[in-house]
Amino acid sequence: MPCQRLHLGLKHWDHASLDESFYPALLPEDWKFDFMAGVSNALWLRPEHVSAENLAVLAEAAERVRAVIEWPDETRRAVLSAWLAMHSDRVIAVVGDSLPTLPGTIIGLRPGQIWTPTQPVEDSPVALLPPSNDLRQLRGWVDAFTAGPEQSGCALFIDGAPPSTGVFERIHTMLEVMGW
Repeated sequence: MPCQRLHLGLKHWDHASLDESFYPALLPEDWKFDFMAGVSNALWLRPEHVSAENLAVLAEAAERVRAVIEWPDETRRAVLSAWLAMHSDRVIAVVGDSLPTLPGTIIGLRPGQIWTPTQPVEDSPVALLPPSNDLRQLRGWVDAFTAGPEQSGCALFIDGAPPSTGVFERIHTMLEVMGW
């Protein structure tokens, strides 16, 4: 297994459909990120999620938690750049069209460099899987993604809006059975 550690998360963890089906009742909106840091070990931060508060949660999350961050607009870049300099070990990749030099072992990816079943980018440390109820198909995708070149950390995200927590749970269980 070339991926030394595989992290799993939901790309659209803040989708409104999860309010009734996944998050605890009456969970405040600004606590969703904290909740996800406790139930998954991969967090996807879109530009609107890049804030001092969310970055502090990520820095304080369990050691196993890693992030993929979309490069934000001008107003949020200073906060993120300063944070990355101190916490580069918490980030697998930063995604964007025009990226600065990134600190530590963070990998810069353009959006087309993310592994998907229809576009299996060989050396990408980040994968997006569409929802599927077919366990063989899910296993095949996980095997194909993790068979790439050796990397210290890889992140696998369930894509789709609304996101499928059922697929998230199935893949989580499958990864445990597979020894991840």
